[in-house]
Amino acid sequence: MAKPNLFAAAKAAKPAKAAKPTKESIRLDHIAFDLERLAQVQEQLDSLSAEAKLLTETVKASSIDAFVELYESKMKYPGSFEIEAGQASMLFIPMDKYITLNEERAEELQSKYGSQILEEATTYSMDSSLVEKYGEEISNLILKSKKIAEEDKVKLISATTKYSVKKGTISVLTDFSDYEINEIIEDIKPVFSMKNIKLV
Repeated sequence: MAKPNLFAAAKAAKPAKAAKPTKESIRLDHIAFDLERLAQVQEQLDSLSAEAKLLTETVKASSIDAFVELYESKMKYPGSFEIEAGQASMLFIPMDKYITLNEERAEELQSKYGSQILEEATTYSMDSSLVEKYGEEISNLILKSKKIAEEDKVKLISATTKYSVKKGTISVLTDFSDYEINEIIEDIKPVFSMKNIKLV
């Protein structure tokens, strides 16, 4: 007969889930109209919010295409511009902001476009528990200190490097003459904003 496995038995004996306590219910009939209307408005807002998200994606995609065409026709950065369609208009704003890059994506962009498209910023930080541990010694040169353990010296300072598309890149897309502007935009993913959307 096999001996019982205490670890398997402990794993199998899961504690029963406690039932959720029932919440107390209070009637406030004097706000019935307001609460019912609020519920209706909230449903409409949720529906309109979902629709607005889909419409925004469609309008933004077409506006980016128009931005690329304008850039290519002028052969220079066009900046912000008005868009009119039917009985509506808006201001389309290309921004000198870009999505955050990880190291792998940064290397891909550098390999394709060269180092002029990237910025690299390294932040150095010290391990706070080690700073507390060796507080009096920090003022001395870390590498010369005899009181800080050798294995702790290399852990004392850490570096975090962040990569980003260089500021101003959106203004000089024609400098990358080996590539189409829409391809560069797809690669660097600048932020585009839409403002003053209104019926005219």
